[in-house]
Amino acid sequence: SEVVHPYDLQHAQAQSPQHLREALDGLFQRLESLAQEANLSERLCAHVTKAQRLTHKLVASLAFFFMMVNTRVQALNLAPAIEQAMLEHLIPAIYIERVAERAPRAEARQRLRALSAQRLAPLQQPTHPIQTLDLDTRTHLEQVAGDCADLFQRTSSCVEGRNAQLAFYQQGHHRISARQQQVLTALHNFAT
Repeated sequence: SEVVHPYDLQHAQAQSPQHLREALDGLFQRLESLAQEANLSERLCAHVTKAQRLTHKLVASLAFFFMMVNTRVQALNLAPAIEQAMLEHLIPAIYIERVAERAPRAEARQRLRALSAQRLAPLQQPTHPIQTLDLDTRTHLEQVAGDCADLFQRTSSCVEGRNAQLAFYQQGHHRISARQQQVLTALHNFAT
């Protein structure tokens, strides 16, 4: 979960889909070797293999995120310096702040908030082009940047919501057929 972010949590730099693929491949190779060393059962090894099959979807999700962010920022028709500042500083800083809010430990939250503040610092300099914009425009840019940062946050929410609903349903009816699961998924996705 620490690897699958559009911006790395150490420097808040954009992470390319190729870099994510390489990082996930390395992690899964390590997991496979640990599973062999620990002599895990075939059933547990199958769980690792199942998780590894999600690599393609995670990489595609990251590529889609950056495509959507670039599309939204380009639609604003900003000056090149301001567009670059949004893509390289504002959106990553807001994203890192969102991650900090969900961090399980206080020291991680503090480190991530400091990283976010570090990414925002250049934008707050009086000489930065963003500071020449009027307050309403800056507020609008921050809103768009927040919306862009939230795009990645929400990539798993439909799945989590669907799984939670299926779990509640399954408590009362222990066996749900594959067809019923498809219908419940369609109903959930339509309703949300």
